[in-house]
Amino acid sequence: TPVGKGLLEHVFQSGEIIRLDDITTHSKYVALPDKHPEIKSLLGSSIIINNERRAAIYMANKKHSSNNYTDSDELALSLLIPEIQHTLERNDLVNMLNIERLTLKHQRDEQQKLVKKIGKMRDQLVESEKMASIGQLAAGVAHEINNPIGYVSSNFSTLKNYIGDIF
Repeated sequence: TPVGKGLLEHVFQSGEIIRLDDITTHSKYVALPDKHPEIKSLLGSSIIINNERRAAIYMANKKHSSNNYTDSDELALSLLIPEIQHTLERNDLVNMLNIERLTLKHQRDEQQKLVKKIGKMRDQLVESEKMASIGQLAAGVAHEINNPIGYVSSNFSTLKNYIGDIF
């Protein structure tokens, strides 16, 4: 995208095809970017994509016949511009698709990490439930053992008194 003032900026901002056979007669347009080759004649236009000026295309210094651009040159450029616009629009769409593809890949990777994490948590939960079940089983067994022992233990004092009375 040209910036500043001068010939290329004029082509960029115009929105229509500009044909200048001798740019020296248009002194306000003579300014060119640094290190740009000299231009004597020019045929150019801006490239508009999605209602936004995006670039300028131009041909400079015609070297055939009278060195002036013709109506057929202008027609050729007017036929070329929609093709360039279409190509650039398609390029933008491909870039957007690539960005979306990368975004989806990143989201898929994140989801796979979450699935692995959920799997680990599920395994830990199953292990925890197994340990809890073993603990309940052990408590039940201990209770079943303690009840008869407690019964026998609590009746020893009574048994001791009876045995004392007998002797």
